[in-house]
This record gives sequence, C-alpha cells and structure tokens, in this order.
Amino acid sequence: MKRFLKRGAAALSLVVAATQAWAEGPPSAAGAPQLPQSLRGMMTLGRAGLLPEYFSNDQFGTVQGRIADMRVTTASAHSPGAPQTGYEDGGHALVLAPSYMKLLNDGRSALRFAFSGTKTDGNPGIIEINADILRFDAQYIRFPSTRTMFAFGLFGESSKAEVVGAGDLERKGYGLRADVLHQMSDHWGLVARAEYSFGQSKGALNTPFGLLTRSQGDDRFYAHALLVGQFRNADLAAVPQGWVLHPQIGLQVQRSFIEETTDSFGNVVSGAAGKTETYGTVLAKLRLQKEAGIGEWAPGMHIGIEHEFVNDLDDYVKEPTYGLLGLTLSRQISRNARFDLVYTLHQGLKGNRSNDTLVTSLSFVF
Repeated sequence: MKRFLKRGAAALSLVVAATQAWAEGPPSAAGAPQLPQSLRGMMTLGRAGLLPEYFSNDQFGTVQGRIADMRVTTASAHSPGAPQTGYEDGGHALVLAPSYMKLLNDGRSALRFAFSGTKTDGNPGIIEINADILRFDAQYIRFPSTRTMFAFGLFGESSKAEVVGAGDLERKGYGLRADVLHQMSDHWGLVARAEYSFGQSKGALNTPFGLLTRSQGDDRFYAHALLVGQFRNADLAAVPQGWVLHPQIGLQVQRSFIEETTDSFGNVVSGAAGKTETYGTVLAKLRLQKEAGIGEWAPGMHIGIEHEFVNDLDDYVKEPTYGLLGLTLSRQISRNARFDLVYTLHQGLKGNRSNDTLVTSLSFVF
C-alpha cells in the first residue's frame, strides 16, 4: 500500500504541474489499479487551473498590505498639523513560502501545512512603512468527488511594522479558514476562500506630546471567489501548442472590526475610519502557462485589471483601479518536490499606489 501511495504522490506532483503527459493520455494504464480519489481529484483540479489559485496568497496578501498602508495614512493625516494632500503608498515584498502535503490512507483526504514569511520595503514618501509578516496554515482537505475539494483549518499570524520616523505597529492573530474548489464544466471551475481572524493590535507612535500607545481588538473577515477557465490549442487556435490559457474573473471583500479603546493620552478611539472598515474589489485576469514535465522549466505570465467597489479608507489616497502583471517560472524538481518563482505587480493607474511581490515557494507531497 505504501508503494502504491508513493506512486500516486508522484503522479499528483506531475499533474499539478500541468504536465504534457496528462494531455496525451489517462493517468492509469489499462489493468493498473486505480489511483486514490484524492489524487485523481488533484489531477483534475490542477489541470483545470484551480489548485494554483488555492495555493496562491497574492490577492489576499496585497489586500492586507493596502489596508495597513491606508490605515496609517488616514491616522497620520488626522494628526494636528499633518499634510492633507500629497500622500502615496505601496512598496516591495519578498515572500518565502514552503509547504508540505501528506496524503491520508483513506484515499479521499490529505493534510496540508504551509508557512509564509514576508518582508516588505515601503516606498519613500510622506509615510514609509517596512514590515515583517509570518503566517502558518494547517488544513484538512477532503475530496467528495474528483471534481470537488473542501479544505478546513486553522491559521496563526503575526506582523511587525516600522513607520519610519514615527513609531511601531504590531498585530497578532489566529483564526479559521475554509476553501472550496469545484470544476463546474469542462472549461470552467470555481475557487472560493473565506476566513475569520481574531486579532490584537498594538501601536507606539512618537508625537510632539510624547509617546502615544494603544492596544485593541482587531478582527477581520476575508472572502474571495474566482471563476477560472481552461483553454488549450484544441479549444482555441490562438493558444500555443503545449500551453494552457486560464481566463479568470472574481471578487474579494474584507470587513474589519476594531475594538473601541482608550489610548495612553486618555482618548477614546477605535479604527482610522471608525469601528468597522470595508474594502472590496473585482478583478479579471488572463493567465498563460506552459505545460511541462519533470525536470523541465515551465514559464508563464498573467495580465489583468482590478477595480475597487468599496473602500472606507480612501480619503487621502485615491487609487480605485489597478493594472496587474505577473511572470512565473516553475520546475518539477522530482516526483515529490516542486519549485515556483512568481513575480506580480499591482500598479495603480493614477500612480498613487504600486505594490510588487516576488514569491519563492518549495512544495512537497508525500
């Protein structure tokens, strides 16, 4: 049985990488034992382009960075004598993201453990923010069919930020996360994620009147949903042979709940925009990826557009629409290990906000 599962894990890694071998034939030869449902499900969802979106934290991380920047900008602009115009924000982020997946013996489920460490370098301006962010996820994954995947789990997170020349901010949290992946037809599938974080924020900022400190509850609800297509040369002649085109359309929304508290100066405060903050965007992307086998490099790219439909923190930085550009380079190192290098740019079309991220990930499946 162990030998069978090991062979199955090798097939999983191969197809999650969208190999050409899959396109040329079925995963099991005639007369061979059928692979476990969990592996066949991962093959189906990997080929459909849904698994890469499940593994990616690009949209989630970008939203967290924007909200953090906007909170600091709004709070700073509310300070006596602070400028009321001329604010811009954004920066650069480097992310290291190893993960490990353990296939379970029931043939329908798996455990996934993922870590991410992020270091950000804020753009110079009226306000500059540099941060270190850590997150750990542990999830139980279930495949009720080869076209559907559910994932449930826990996460912990922490962030420490320096507002250059002004002070320090910190947030720690933990929460619950749920994901659904479903292939609805031969060409379209759905990826959805929802999570709730129970958090506590602390701040220490220098003011002309001394050090201002405060601590307060800082919870958030985050959700996104994405429709993902898959089209190859046999479907669209414009798609190069050996490549796959994944058109995408989706939305994300975040609602934050900030506890009312009394700061060290005796002021009763909550968040920069009150006790609640809401932020949401819609987006559309085209992702083109080369399908490759073990030991082969697989380049890819994506372009897109993103537009805010709600933003409670946009009083001082107006940037409702972003252009998206991404480049990827992947390699299936072995039957059980995969390397991915992903660069993504979110550029505000007004030039008031720009974020780019370089993610290096190493994934193992056993």
